[in-house]
Amino acid sequence: MTDDDAPDRLDAPARDDEALLLALNAMWREHDPVPPGLEEQMVAAVATADLEEEWAMLTFVTAPDGAALGALGARGTDPEVLELTAPGLHVALRLSRPTPEGSARRIDGWVSPPTPGVVLLTGTRSLGAAIDPEGRFVLDGVDPGRVRLQLELDSGLRHASPPFTV
Repeated sequence: MTDDDAPDRLDAPARDDEALLLALNAMWREHDPVPPGLEEQMVAAVATADLEEEWAMLTFVTAPDGAALGALGARGTDPEVLELTAPGLHVALRLSRPTPEGSARRIDGWVSPPTPGVVLLTGTRSLGAAIDPEGRFVLDGVDPGRVRLQLELDSGLRHASPPFTV
């Protein structure tokens, strides 16, 4: 035997395994095909597997006259306030108005009951922040567009908001 024969001999089991798997695949496709629609149902099931962790509600908090509620914004800008709720958890988000220099915004958030952890905002770009022991966090320089907020709390709870527009 020469050194040139050794790689072929080592590759033989892999080729045999691949041939066996292809034969098994063909047999199952012929004798027990995948039911129509199952693949689409599985994709939908996987995509919605974490929906129980999503917040049940995302609402703008508005006063009866349509003005945003919450603390008045600095220098006369009225903030927008969003509330996110899930069983045993409430998150308030205060979105500043876009800056005159650009369209970036600041989001001040409060988690109730106060629970430390981390928050991630995904959209045109991702931003992250720590949630302090009082349940507060700040995301600065948030670009406009559709975003999603994800919380990972030190208590082990994980939540994700439905997408919303900043």
